[in-house]
Amino acid sequence: MEETGRLFSTVTPNQSDTPFTNQKEVTHKEQPSDLCFIHRELELLFYCFKEHSAEQKIVYISSQIVGLLAIPTIIMGTMSCLLISLLIYKIRHQYSRLSIWGIAICLTDLLRLHIDGMLYCFTTFGSPWWGYNLQALHMKGYIRCKIVRALSSFLSSLRTNLIMFSIFTLHTNRVPKNYVEKGWTMFGWVAAAILRSLTQSYPSLAIYGIWQVGGVVLCLPDPQWPKVYHKFFAMHQILFCEGILECVATLLMCVPLWRQMKHEEGLLYQLQYGCKWTKWIALLLKDFKRNLETSLQELRVVTLQAVLMCTVRVLVWVAFLATTLVGIVRGDGTRSPQMIVWMTTNSIESALLVIELFLCTFVFVIWYGNFRATWEDSKWFRWCGQATRVCKSRRAPNMRNESVGTRQISRKLFLQSETENAYYVLKYLADGLLRKYRVSFVRIAGQKFAIVKRTSTARKPVMFQSMYHEDLVSEDGISLRSK
Repeated sequence: MEETGRLFSTVTPNQSDTPFTNQKEVTHKEQPSDLCFIHRELELLFYCFKEHSAEQKIVYISSQIVGLLAIPTIIMGTMSCLLISLLIYKIRHQYSRLSIWGIAICLTDLLRLHIDGMLYCFTTFGSPWWGYNLQALHMKGYIRCKIVRALSSFLSSLRTNLIMFSIFTLHTNRVPKNYVEKGWTMFGWVAAAILRSLTQSYPSLAIYGIWQVGGVVLCLPDPQWPKVYHKFFAMHQILFCEGILECVATLLMCVPLWRQMKHEEGLLYQLQYGCKWTKWIALLLKDFKRNLETSLQELRVVTLQAVLMCTVRVLVWVAFLATTLVGIVRGDGTRSPQMIVWMTTNSIESALLVIELFLCTFVFVIWYGNFRATWEDSKWFRWCGQATRVCKSRRAPNMRNESVGTRQISRKLFLQSETENAYYVLKYLADGLLRKYRVSFVRIAGQKFAIVKRTSTARKPVMFQSMYHEDLVSEDGISLRSK
């Protein structure tokens, strides 16, 4: 480390040589492992913030945020991803739609937590705050710098691409159309997201390297490239690698999914409380109701997860661009040394990245809270005695209530156009079932069983299978009273 100390002391920004120098040109005897951040340089940099602008004082606060939240974020995120994987494996089918996308997103989040959160943010800004001198992995060599930065860009891009493709494919998964995505189709979409992320992260592998800036060796883009390439890489990094463009597209695609979710909630409400069917019609609608509940769970989970992640990502980069723009307008880049400017922007980016990772670790709460197989069987659910809740409409708050069965419901639920459409769709479905199926009841050993048979006009079965009468006698809300 003595040679590294002499390197930092002899090379200063005031010298006549160029501020950017390749690692291979600066030193021939020093090992790549010696070219790293040292605690003394960061400590001196932190103590001189009192003499600089307000934006540069944020670096000290950003380093404190990274130092305090890095380790809890990594621990909570790892436990969250492992619990989600266990939840998917335990209560969902192995090749179901939500399981495949959920496993892919969990593995991506787990790798991103350890690479971006631990190897980059904590070793660069968190460990000096705790008084440790840890060597960053991307500062140990020229090739390692390229690999770590390219891998970071790949994981960040893969995360947004997986969420965007999951939202895109969910538009075609509609229960009334009896369409179920196959396992190989979902694996193909995941492979397409991986290939797209590899293409988007390739410029990071080409342009990054170890360079000396103001007496300190850093992992930065190649300063010898033309300025046009640096502008192109900066725009490409923000729009595609960080996924701002994909996040905006995902938020726009969530709007029709939100409307579809409300439509299915109204349809499920009519199935449970709004309609009085005979026993055999309710028997035919039993499997349809189960598929509808599964689709509604997937819509809730995917929509909430996409809205949370994409909104946080967009807000993080809006805040980062705002602070950078304020520094450019005030002329901090011309009045301050280049090392101070780089440390300011990089520390703010690291702090916002840790905050983003910290907020996204609560995705486990979204998954757990929207799986009916978990919260319906829990002790809290049994103690409260609640049923599946339907989001209320914001129309006409002063409407009279009417009784449907034994439950008082608000009149404003029937004023929703989507609920009315769902009611007519349900009636049309019941009429079609009347034409296609015939139910007869037989007594076996003193018990009454229902047998579902197709009529001669029915060509293909829709999505209903023969079920016994005991499955129908349950507290699922379907009225079994005869007309």
